Amino acid sequence: MTPTPISRAAIAMRLLAGVALMSAGCASPIEVARKDPHEVERELDSNVISTGRLSAATAIVLHRADLRFDRDPEGAIARLHERVAVEKPDRDALFALAEMSFYRAEDTGGHAHFLAAAVYAYAFLFPEDPRQRPSAFDPRFRTACDIYNRSITWAFASPDRTRFDVHSGEFALPFGSIDIAYDPAGAHWGDQALSDFTPADELGIDGLSIRYRRPGIGASLAADATPKAQREGFQLEPGVKVPVSPKISAHSIIAVEGDGPVETGDDGVVSYSSAHIPEAESELVVRASHSVQADPHTVAEVRRILLLHLAQACPTGCTPAAAMGPR
Repeated sequence: MTPTPISRAAIAMRLLAGVALMSAGCASPIEVARKDPHEVERELDSNVISTGRLSAATAIVLHRADLRFDRDPEGAIARLHERVAVEKPDRDALFALAEMSFYRAEDTGGHAHFLAAAVYAYAFLFPEDPRQRPSAFDPRFRTACDIYNRSITWAFASPDRTRFDVHSGEFALPFGSIDIAYDPAGAHWGDQALSDFTPADELGIDGLSIRYRRPGIGASLAADATPKAQREGFQLEPGVKVPVSPKISAHSIIAVEGDGPVETGDDGVVSYSSAHIPEAESELVVRASHSVQADPHTVAEVRRILLLHLAQACPTGCTPAAAMGPR
């Protein structure tokens, strides 16, 4: 039997096919196995805040952009920022930049990266187009809030991270600069002047079984409160710190007894002048005694404030306040 001749091209193709099979055989196998649901949940929830690692969402953005943050973090941030600046705003990229900048800031201690993380996180949370707001079901929503809160805190933290020293000025960013204006005269609570701000998100508390925390956006701080003048009514014990945040809007509900002038009235315990907050978004005076929380006017006002906040911060997917209607 006469053997069939084989061309050199055919031999080369077979050799290449063999090399390809050998390469595939050397690659890591893909396997699917059942794991403990708690472990799976921890993997899904992992992010730069909870575990100190970039989230899966950021890993996807880096993979699609062919960027290696582990090898060149500064270059990866710069190239992704350039893409966001030139092209249409991409919320996936904005979140990735916020997380990458926070990771880099913690790694280097650079205040510029903390400020950049805050800028990216804010742009992700509050885009110009309301339709681009992240859904309440998107886990990145809460992570971005935490990145913003922590970044604002540590951008102005003292070297030993025990004080929060915000001040006006022009501050450098990795991609430019940002102007920040701060008026110390606005730092007060009623007639109490606020000073000596301390970051509160890393404070440990022993001896209490319950710790109350109010979710929101803004730096978590504690401050000394000093009365501008000794007055009757509510006063703080010297040395007591009060919780504050530079990103909280306040609404007042003040009880005043009787039908006399509000400005000189009181609720039997606290004077109106002591409870009045000039910077409050709104103020409702209820003609009642000190324990005013059960008054129908108070209940209605609290509901109005809650619905107002829901309407302002409602991400895509939750029920707008207007749609709830009266009850």
